[in-house]
Amino acid sequence: MANILAGLFEEQVAAERAIAALHARGIARSNVSTFIVSPPGMHHALPLGGDEPADDQARGGERGAVRGAVIGSAAGIAAGALAAPLVGPVGIAAGIGVGAYVGALAGATSTMGDRSASAQGPTARPGGVMVAVNVQDANTDDVVATLRDAGAKLIEADEGEWRDGDWVDFDPVRPPRNVVSTAANPNYPT
Repeated sequence: MANILAGLFEEQVAAERAIAALHARGIARSNVSTFIVSPPGMHHALPLGGDEPADDQARGGERGAVRGAVIGSAAGIAAGALAAPLVGPVGIAAGIGVGAYVGALAGATSTMGDRSASAQGPTARPGGVMVAVNVQDANTDDVVATLRDAGAKLIEADEGEWRDGDWVDFDPVRPPRNVVSTAANPNYPT
C-alpha cells in the first residue's frame, strides 16, 4: 500500500499550478495523479445512480404531505364555497384540488431535513479536481504546504494502491481523513 496525500481543488487551473509546484519540488511525474471527483450523491454506485438507496433528508416528508393535504383541502373547501355562487360546484372541486396540492407540497417540505451543504456534515467530500501524490519518497510536510499554498480546499491522507502513476482504488464515497482541518484551511469552504 502506498501512502497518499491528496488535495481537492475547485478549478483545474489551481490543480495544474499545484502539479507544477510539486514537480518543481522534485516530486516525480509518476507519483502525481489528477482526476475529477463528483459531488456527494453523484457517484453512481447504484444501478439507477446515486450513492444511497434512500435520501435520509427526505424522511418524514410523507407525514407532512398527508397533514398538509388535509389542511389544504379544508382551506380549499372554504375558498370553493365562497366562490361557488360565482362559478358553481366547480369552484368547490377546484378549491379542494388546489388546496390539497399546495398543502401537501408545503407540508412535505416543512418536515423534511435541511438539504444544505452543512447538513452533509464534515464527512462528505465535495466535488472538484483531486491532485493525489504518492509520498513514498517525499517530505509530507512539503507536499501538504504545496497543496495548501496552491489553493486546495481539502487535504487528506490515505493509503491505497498506486499503479502506473495513478491512485487506482480511490473511493469517493469513503469519508476523507483530513490532514488540514477545514477550520484551519483558509481555502475551505470557498
